[in-house]
Amino acid sequence: MADPTTNFHIGTAPNGAVNLRISRDGDTIVDLPIPNHNAAFVAALLLAAAKDSLALANENKEPVPPIGEGMRRINVLPSEISLTPSQQPECETLVFACGNSQIGFDLQRSQLRWLGESLLALTASGPLQ
Repeated sequence: MADPTTNFHIGTAPNGAVNLRISRDGDTIVDLPIPNHNAAFVAALLLAAAKDSLALANENKEPVPPIGEGMRRINVLPSEISLTPSQQPECETLVFACGNSQIGFDLQRSQLRWLGESLLALTASGPLQ
């Protein structure tokens, strides 16, 4: 018997909702409208679980495919970017808004300094080659 194929389908609705459909072997198993403002909440939960599951696999010495093998990155052009105080010590929060949804990433100030210097250097030298 072949492994089941799971597909994620994400789309937009005229009322501003985000439609999430999950299917396995062509059969829809989840069909869920998500309010626009909750989209980042779902994304943040998935990203946090991905981080934790990789740490657990490494801790348990489970085989993990190397980065790049089967890994895909999706680029998104946010509606807005801001920097806000973090609840974590020595961190600030980089916030990306997409529609009415926001996701924040806590970064250590040393990372922010590196990011800022890199952005300044990029604007001085032109686009990446």
